[in-house]
Amino acid sequence: MPKISNSDLKKMRGAYDHEVARHLVDIARNRSTITYAQLAALFGRTARNWGDPLGGIALRCHDAHVPLLPVLVVNAATWMPSSGAVLYKDLGLDDEAAIRREQQNCYDFDWSKTPLGK
Repeated sequence: MPKISNSDLKKMRGAYDHEVARHLVDIARNRSTITYAQLAALFGRTARNWGDPLGGIALRCHDAHVPLLPVLVVNAATWMPSSGAVLYKDLGLDDEAAIRREQQNCYDFDWSKTPLGK
């Protein structure tokens, strides 16, 4: 099982992006997903290197005991999060079925009761 190093976890936490997190709440409310390229176009970035910002969001979600919003960011070819997103395995999402369940959890969750959903 992958284990993210403490320095990588710290880097991810520091890369947290509140505006991206709020946008992912909107994606969840629309019961949809967004590709890395679409997210990049919205935020003026490249489609690569989203690991730290999305990792930061995933860690905040995990710490707050809410669904992991970054599972809604998917590869256009596979419609799944990047296979390089090893943090998900560390957070208990070991396979495609677990990712799909977490996506459904994002859709079903009442985000209005969180700072991201207000």
